[in-house]
Amino acid sequence: MQKSTDSFSAVILAGGKSLRMGKNKSELELCGMSFAEYQVQKLRRLGFRDIMLSGYDKPVDGARNVPDIFLRQGPLGGIYAGLCAAENENCFFISVDTPLCPEDAIRALLSTHTQSGNPITVLVHADQLEPLIGVYSRSLCPLAEDILKTNRTSVMRLFDAGAYTLCPYTGDMSLIESCNTPEEYKKLIATFANLPHDCV
Repeated sequence: MQKSTDSFSAVILAGGKSLRMGKNKSELELCGMSFAEYQVQKLRRLGFRDIMLSGYDKPVDGARNVPDIFLRQGPLGGIYAGLCAAENENCFFISVDTPLCPEDAIRALLSTHTQSGNPITVLVHADQLEPLIGVYSRSLCPLAEDILKTNRTSVMRLFDAGAYTLCPYTGDMSLIESCNTPEEYKKLIATFANLPHDCV
C-alpha cells in the first residue's frame, strides 16, 4: 500500500542567523543528535523519501542540502529554494527548531492538503497560523519569486495572494513552538523529557 508521504517532498528550514540563541539552532542537541539530524530521522520514520535541509551546509545522512537562491530573505527564501529543488509537486515544510512537532499532526496536515486541492495547507492553533509547519505546492514558485524580488518578503504574502487551507492543531502548543533563545531551549529539553518517546 502506498504511504501517505510518497507523493510529498520534505524540507527542513534550517537557515537564519540564530542571533538570539547565540549558536546555530540546527546544531542544538536533542536525544544525542543535532536538531537537524533529529528532524531528518523523524521525517524518514514518517516515510518521506525526498528530504532536504534548506540553508544548512553540513551533510546529514538521509537528506540533501539545498542552498538559498535569494540570500538573506528569511523563511520565504528557504521555501522558494525548497520548492525549486523538490522532486514532488507538494512539499512539507518544517522549521528546524520545532523538533517536538507530533508525527500525528504532520500526518493530519498531509491528509488535509491532499483533500483540499489548495496550494497551501498550514497548521492553525487557537486562530494562530503556523506558516512554517505546512505544505506548499510548486505552483507557488512564480509568486514566491516575485515577492522575493521586493523588499517585503514575509511568508504571509503567499497567503494574501492565493487560496489556502487550515489544519486545526488541538495538541500541546509547546510542541509546535519555535525555539529561539537559550531559555526556550531549556524549556524544550524539559518538555521532551516528560514525553513518552524512544530516541531514534
